[in-house]
Amino acid sequence: MARDGRGGGEGWRHWLAGLEDSLAGALELPRDAVRNLPRITLMGPLEMVVENHRGVLFFDTARVLVVVPGGRLEVTGDRLTIARIDREELRLQGRIGQVRFQPGPEGEGR
Repeated sequence: MARDGRGGGEGWRHWLAGLEDSLAGALELPRDAVRNLPRITLMGPLEMVVENHRGVLFFDTARVLVVVPGGRLEVTGDRLTIARIDREELRLQGRIGQVRFQPGPEGEGR
């Protein structure tokens, strides 16, 4: 597999991910910042913050679908509310029961 950009497939992606991890380590940066990953923080079962989101695909008080790089997050629970949303951060409140990552193309299902 050539490492000059002409190759394709999983080998190239694996090599690039390794390079990104090495760069993050050398520069002492968080991996999520270098690799364009969402950062998810749970404060117990009552609050959740998603950084680096791409928007809300679906919302009701029992289920929220959030578009993130590489797929979607499905959050289920009870009395869910969007406490805050902007380009950088989504803050959900309520009784969070489950958080599940659904891999796939970004924005799939829009």
